[in-house]
Amino acid sequence: MQFKPAICYKMAHVTHTEREERGFVSFYEAKARVWRFYASHLYDMCYVSQSSQPKISVEAVVKRCEKKTVNCESEFYVTAKNSNAGSQLMLWKMIVPSMKMLQWDSLKSCTQSAEPRYKPKAYSVFCLERPTTLVGMKVLPQNRDIVVLQSTQKEIELFNCSKMRENNADLSCRRIPDCSLIGLPSAGRGLMSFNRLRPCQLLASDVDGNICIWTIRNREEARSVVTAETTILASQTMGVRDLSWHPLHISLFATVGDSRKLCIWDMRSLGEHKPALVEEVHDATATCIAFNRFNEVLINTASEDKFVHGGHMGKVTDFSWLFCDRHYPLSMCSISEDGPIHMWQLNSYAFLPARKVDRTDAVQQFKPVKEVQSSSAASGVKRSKAAKLQRSAAASK
Repeated sequence: MQFKPAICYKMAHVTHTEREERGFVSFYEAKARVWRFYASHLYDMCYVSQSSQPKISVEAVVKRCEKKTVNCESEFYVTAKNSNAGSQLMLWKMIVPSMKMLQWDSLKSCTQSAEPRYKPKAYSVFCLERPTTLVGMKVLPQNRDIVVLQSTQKEIELFNCSKMRENNADLSCRRIPDCSLIGLPSAGRGLMSFNRLRPCQLLASDVDGNICIWTIRNREEARSVVTAETTILASQTMGVRDLSWHPLHISLFATVGDSRKLCIWDMRSLGEHKPALVEEVHDATATCIAFNRFNEVLINTASEDKFVHGGHMGKVTDFSWLFCDRHYPLSMCSISEDGPIHMWQLNSYAFLPARKVDRTDAVQQFKPVKEVQSSSAASGVKRSKAAKLQRSAAASK
């Protein structure tokens, strides 16, 4: 017998009296009601942390879940706007029960009508104030305490957050960055990406679409300045809305933008300033791109023409893969301008229903429909041949 994992919610439900007082229901609120109704069929796990601050960007710090542990832990950095025309850098920590605990808890709650015992928990570790308006944030994969922040200015700031976890740390807006990166021709747009295979190599873009590449060798020196090594002009990038390094190929990175196309760039042929591969992937402007850490052929893109997760009531500003665990292969974290943080995982049967899915290792065990049909057809042929042999043997007797 297979048991459906428990769905964990933490949402702000609106009563009938509040609806009558508010009168008109917005389009996004109506969509959110429909999403709440179908959420139990779309997700294996869904958790919403309510917050009123408009969120800018999010990135998860992946931790591998041990087999013997009951819970899976994940930390993620979030940037948000504050009321003083500035911004904040926050570190959040989330604890999620393992999939086996969720299945056992779901069975127990159904048979004994008890409240779920294992629930996700999320809380803030620290909050750093910045005087400028932040537009982007990235975490160094080789050191999760190294964070770069991009504001509306041309300069990119680098911080070492290892000492910010202390109780007496200076988290005011007067804190000086540990390193500054210069070289962008115009103001920043929040588009940055670290190379996971080449330490301290940063890729960034500005509002005009120019791309710069830095190698931060002296990041430990206080108040150091690093100049860009390579610059690709906007005339060759076809408009950049997001960019990302490939997690398994050291010389490849991808960009998406206003051209509705996915561009794959190769560092070995950057002298020509032309992408190695161009593919049209959307019918409208592409806004986000993210490579999957566990499968080199999976690319997650977002656009203005389509959406999958419909629980936000505001514009979605950023998303990130959440966990590094085989039980949560499709887990993501998304934020929006209305404030809440959504941490969710797609249901394995709802995702690509035309394919055969193994729940123990969902993404890496996908089998195309043709293979399933061919295998079933082959087994049918074998059964028919065996039946003919049995009939012929019975007739001979």
